[in-house]
Amino acid sequence: MTWDDLFVQGFERVDRQLLDAAALAGHLVPAGSMFAFLAAHRAEVFPDADYADLFASPGVGRPSLPATQMAAVLTLQALYDCSDREAAEAARFDVRWKVAIGASLDDRGFDPSSLVYWRNRIARTVTEDRVISTVDPEARHTHKSPEARRDGYRAHVAAEPETGIITGEKLTKAAGPLNSDPAVAAEFVAADVAGDGDVSQDEQNRPAWYADSAYGTGDLRDAIERAGHRAVIKPTPLRVPVADGFTVDDFTVDEQRGTVHHL
Repeated sequence: MTWDDLFVQGFERVDRQLLDAAALAGHLVPAGSMFAFLAAHRAEVFPDADYADLFASPGVGRPSLPATQMAAVLTLQALYDCSDREAAEAARFDVRWKVAIGASLDDRGFDPSSLVYWRNRIARTVTEDRVISTVDPEARHTHKSPEARRDGYRAHVAAEPETGIITGEKLTKAAGPLNSDPAVAAEFVAADVAGDGDVSQDEQNRPAWYADSAYGTGDLRDAIERAGHRAVIKPTPLRVPVADGFTVDDFTVDEQRGTVHHL
């Protein structure tokens, strides 16, 4: 039995509680602070629909803590670098946290272990196209590596390597397969063919497309080949599956004879 089998989705109350922290003490929270932002916008940034798949069908289990509140707690926890116990205590005793998450002044909060459950479940089912900004709803998370993360958009540029003349450009959402580097590059190839233009010339007078390994998908290579062009794309470095093991470059494959030889 999993955690989502035990709980149905919980929701914040529509009506304000008698001792609602935002109603009684919201004016004490500094304007422009994260506390004020979450108090006003947590339901927009963390809509309930984004978390529906974490729970059992209605009527099967007991209600969970509201996703909008717990997502706000996790946000503040990350911002202030709190431990689970410190975050739980802040949600119970700190008026700013109570205002931010929509709790009442006499709310007892939750057990610190609840943050472990929520962190493990959100990590497993992150919505790929989630809205990350209330003022710029088209912005998305993007990253090329775990170390290089950005929020916003993805810019794509094609240029003639010798002159630097830009032959194609596009600004897309940062997330989604249709906005990936190779997908947009395929659009540049199609546009170049339609315009009968050349990006570069190789020794056989065939247009050549130069790119790094991020563009080395089969679909893009196929699009370039079908256009009668040549793909000069840096291959993805081969990784050894096990320590001191082999890669495909360590073997010679003879498809006619159906044999594989170690070099």
